[in-house]
Amino acid sequence: QQFKDFMPELPEVESQRVLVERMLVGKVIKKVIALEQGGGPRSGKFDEKVIQELDRTNFELALTNCRIVSSCRKGKQLYLELENGELENCALLLHFMMTGAILIQGEPVPMYQKSKFDISIWPPRFCKFELITQDETRMAFVDTRRFARVSFCRGTNYLHQPPLSTLAPDPLYECPQLSVFVEYFKTRTTPIKAILLDQKACISGIGNWLADDILCQAQIHPASPANAIPNKSIAMLRQALIEIVTTACAADARAHKFPKHWLFHHRWANITSGSVRTPLGRLHFDTIAGRTTAFLPSKQHKFSRVETKTKTKAKKRSCLFDVEENDFDDHHSPQQEQNSSATTARRTDDKSLLFISAPSTKRPRRTSPHFATVTP
Repeated sequence: QQFKDFMPELPEVESQRVLVERMLVGKVIKKVIALEQGGGPRSGKFDEKVIQELDRTNFELALTNCRIVSSCRKGKQLYLELENGELENCALLLHFMMTGAILIQGEPVPMYQKSKFDISIWPPRFCKFELITQDETRMAFVDTRRFARVSFCRGTNYLHQPPLSTLAPDPLYECPQLSVFVEYFKTRTTPIKAILLDQKACISGIGNWLADDILCQAQIHPASPANAIPNKSIAMLRQALIEIVTTACAADARAHKFPKHWLFHHRWANITSGSVRTPLGRLHFDTIAGRTTAFLPSKQHKFSRVETKTKTKAKKRSCLFDVEENDFDDHHSPQQEQNSSATTARRTDDKSLLFISAPSTKRPRRTSPHFATVTP
């Protein structure tokens, strides 16, 4: 129960993809109900905030009699490829955001939800739409807070259009090579956690808890600027990314199956700052990249870029003003010599006077005629 307070990230969405693949792929949709069901406050209404672009009638017509060809995912975006003999191929795009989920009658409820859905009563509460296949398999898309997004795409070019086209590579299927990470990081001064959370940057599908665990295993402080991290640590980050994502997906996103040394088991302290004692060490909390972040200062090194500033030596001037070279004469006039000596003699009596040092004994000092006479 303690693990039901985090939003779906890559492993949780992958678990939903596997569920749809096992229960729905290859089946034909016999009926679609696009009115909210389950007895919630919006029961009997079409939720145009969640189901976008199409109204209720067109949404139901578009999905009815379609065969579900495959269940796919990129990052946190789940999409079902559909096929209709009379129409061109199409896809149903599902983004769970914070509280969206797919429930199938008779199957276990996802573990990442804050709310506990009772699927013994069907349709469940907050059901936005329901799909019923020819063999009576029933799928409900639920969302308690209306943050989820559902859209319908016709044709096969949906992979080359937003939102799928804007997503970075998926680390489970197509993790970039180390050279790609190094090249991307070296020009970014953004904190490394912000880059991991950016779905359009280097990789997609990484959320808050995944980013914290990846950085913990890589021994990198989440506030470290990306361009300050050495290549060796970037290699550790990439390796930790692959291992954690693969392990979490293999565990079907079931938290009790995660390794005990993961930060995941100790991060749910319901605090945004301060620290708590854990078997892993003193666990600190802070807001980094706009998200509550958990990290171990004793283990995670904070890299910082040392900016080298060029120091320029101030030029020594013989007076308070710049004097052009053509202002000097090759020889001093007798009047200039007399005025210069007088100025030197008076400098101790009036500190506000402009000081011109006496000529050197080795080489006569050139004095500008403009500053030769100083009036007290």
